[in-house]
Amino acid sequence: MTTLYYLAYGSNLHPLRLQARVDSAQLLGTVQLPGYKLHFHKVGADGSGKCNILASERHSVHAALYSMHTRHKTILDDFEGAGYESVAMQVDFVGARYPAFIYLAEDDYIDDSATPFDWYKQLVLYGAHHHRLPADYVAAIGEVDSVPDPDAKRDSHHADLIRRMLAWD
Repeated sequence: MTTLYYLAYGSNLHPLRLQARVDSAQLLGTVQLPGYKLHFHKVGADGSGKCNILASERHSVHAALYSMHTRHKTILDDFEGAGYESVAMQVDFVGARYPAFIYLAEDDYIDDSATPFDWYKQLVLYGAHHHRLPADYVAAIGEVDSVPDPDAKRDSHHADLIRRMLAWD
């Protein structure tokens, strides 16, 4: 099996979410990315805010490091959709260096007025809880403004996923 390493910092933080998308994904653990700050300003296909990270000397982002089969990257690319670029990033984890990839928002898709849907923010928040990320980091995610999703079917689908995440933890 050819393996890739993926850094998830947004809605794919929780293993249940990522494994529903890419069944070969296996959680290795969490890492800290110093020099970055989490934002919810990437405009998604649904018009709402999605996660992105930008350079910031005073901040750090926490991410989950996953392994996955190389052939499944195109599946994840399709889920992430337009506006994200897959970028190589070296990351240290338990004494070893991993050549990982991470999705970063393209400049044309960044809008600081973008707001995430409630369910999206909850996916990120529950992923952060699952990994027992630092309380101040989790609290900052909890303080992000969010809005109800006007698409009832999409909202219901994600509410079901969130219920399964809560039952799994």
